[in-house]
Amino acid sequence: MKYKLLFVSLIFSCKLTFSQTVDKTIYDNVYTFITSETLLKCSGKGVDIAGSAEDIPTGTEFKVTKILDDGNFVIQFLIWNPDGADAAETTKRKNLNTKYVSSTTDQTTGKAGATDRYFKLPLKVFVNSCDKRLNRHSFTLGALVLPIKLRFGGETSDANHHRDFTFANDISIGLSIGYKYSPSKKYSHNFLTGIALTSIGVTPGNTKSTVTSETNLAAITWHLGYLFQIDNFQIGAFTGIDYLGGNVGRNWDYKGKPWFGIGLGYSIFKSKSTSDTQP
Repeated sequence: MKYKLLFVSLIFSCKLTFSQTVDKTIYDNVYTFITSETLLKCSGKGVDIAGSAEDIPTGTEFKVTKILDDGNFVIQFLIWNPDGADAAETTKRKNLNTKYVSSTTDQTTGKAGATDRYFKLPLKVFVNSCDKRLNRHSFTLGALVLPIKLRFGGETSDANHHRDFTFANDISIGLSIGYKYSPSKKYSHNFLTGIALTSIGVTPGNTKSTVTSETNLAAITWHLGYLFQIDNFQIGAFTGIDYLGGNVGRNWDYKGKPWFGIGLGYSIFKSKSTSDTQP
């Protein structure tokens, strides 16, 4: 019995975690119907309105306002009319969307407005017949992992000592923020900056014998770089400076010296974006 309860609790926790992750993503986006569909009208809470089926044409845009317990969605259609948009495209989209927004007039001000109208969207239709509107410009926030850094050689203040060129495996894991430009849904350009925690290998030779044996010390690193992504494959080039504290940091050969890093892999940068959406 104890194991059954543990198993049920685990399933419930996973479901709750998944729901919270998906909910946030879905609510933030605008979607478009890529095929025509027939949907039922409902209340904002998802209660069906009998005999209210309507045909929804291809190209109609909507936002999800509620995810129901059965996995289906409550959606609301949009009037699309951003400043500076192409007139023909604006007219086309307004004609599609305005049909599903009830016009009203405020009796006090005399200004035109709209009342909310909701439709129920089955999960199967959402998956097979809807697509997320492309977010070309976005602010992105996420975690960056850099497995390898290149540190450059050169002269030091000590004429008898030379700073070596090294491939350092100082793995950095930290927070990055930046601008993301997505010309298409297949690929994007990311311009990032941020800070991270890293573990740096130091030796007596590169710290003027401040340490007595080779060891690893924690440091803070600042980074700046560019990352290209196609589907989930990513490649990026970064530079930055590591900051070691204390007497070791003051005597470290690479104090204040920039490093160069290349990230190559499958989703080395995980992001959560808020977007300024463009058509």
